[in-house]
Amino acid sequence: MASAIHKTFKCIEALARSPSGLTVSEVAAIAGFSRPAATRLLDGLLADTIIIRDPKSKRYRLGLRLYEWSTTALQSSMPINIARKEFIKLSMELHSECNFIVIEDTDAVRLERSEAIDGVALNRPVPARRVWFQTATGKAIVALTEPSHTKQILDRTARRKDVPDFDTAAMLDELQLIRDRGFATMVGVRPEGFVSVGVPVIGQSGFATAAIGSFLPLSDLESENGAAHVATMKATASRVSHYLGYETETDQLLS
Repeated sequence: MASAIHKTFKCIEALARSPSGLTVSEVAAIAGFSRPAATRLLDGLLADTIIIRDPKSKRYRLGLRLYEWSTTALQSSMPINIARKEFIKLSMELHSECNFIVIEDTDAVRLERSEAIDGVALNRPVPARRVWFQTATGKAIVALTEPSHTKQILDRTARRKDVPDFDTAAMLDELQLIRDRGFATMVGVRPEGFVSVGVPVIGQSGFATAAIGSFLPLSDLESENGAAHVATMKATASRVSHYLGYETETDQLLS
């Protein structure tokens, strides 16, 4: 059963990475199993309306069933619609691509991206995931999450075979620095000379539940422009946190 489930997910992943669709042979080659096995899996997914098949090209692609499921999952754990208008506005203010990130297990998962295309701010899902400490947003979330959860994430990350050089002690020091200044940075995920900035979004529990990320020239980070950039991000994250039910001491005094 586990093997069948694994093959099904490999099949879905192959289709997810190919918006124009794939043939049976292409699915088999990408997913790494035989053409008969691919045919059986695709037939089953097609019968359950999880995928669709173009009658002319005979190519398979994902249907809307997965989108319906993912939308339901997002709405149950994160009121994404509340945050959406804020990071679209943020993207326009910063003239920068902005991303909305959550943590799943030990991965930072990008839910949506807002960017200006031909002068118009557009928000669109651009699926991507990386190990959390490889992103500024991932580090911002883990730094401000519930302490026992932070420890669990660190422990699980240290056990991952694909990150053998993970230094838990050094990361603890970096997470404390992030808590002190309220944002995280990361170089190496953009062209040389740019730095990504991640600011946590705090939920009703008082701990980080997501993060907003953007990019700016590395040379601007310590300048007035960089400070203004980060301050604008923090203001947006604060508003989203308020929408999610997080109350600061000021909020409590005013209530």
